[in-house]
Amino acid sequence: TPCDDRNICTDTSSCQAGVCASAQVETGCQVADSLVEFAAPQGASGWFYGFWLAQDDPTYEPADFELGVFNNGAYEPVDPMGSPFIYLRDFGVHPQFDPLRMPVRRWISDVQGPALVVVEVGKSDTSCGDGVEASLVVDGALEMTKEIAFDDGNGATIPVAVELVVGTKVDALLSARTHGGC
Repeated sequence: TPCDDRNICTDTSSCQAGVCASAQVETGCQVADSLVEFAAPQGASGWFYGFWLAQDDPTYEPADFELGVFNNGAYEPVDPMGSPFIYLRDFGVHPQFDPLRMPVRRWISDVQGPALVVVEVGKSDTSCGDGVEASLVVDGALEMTKEIAFDDGNGATIPVAVELVVGTKVDALLSARTHGGC
């Protein structure tokens, strides 16, 4: 249960009646969930959904984030540049290869303290393509990258320790490798 006081439990506290309090450590004090909290409008529960046009910009920075528009249960770029495949849904995303554009799932922290961001990535269509690469960027610093092979339906779960302050931007990106159709 998320702590109502929006603090993250530490080694010396736990969630008790919605408040982080000193006592036994309780595991699983979760403050955000990109699957459960996926919604329109932008900003609900601190979540924003957008895209990064990476074709001519080799380094992602938080200012590169462009908000998407909600359409039929998914966020899409304002200008899809001819690609019918690029989208961001609750259960997955699809990048664009030409021009290279990545879906970005952004959460802006309303809590502070040490936290564990858990990135889950895998391929849903394992019959084609050449895989994807997931990245986690926290306030502009690259914290994690993970390549997933084209046939890796199981994927990976990667825990990343971060230090949050109110306003920290946590961006999860997914890139096509050299093939954008699958």
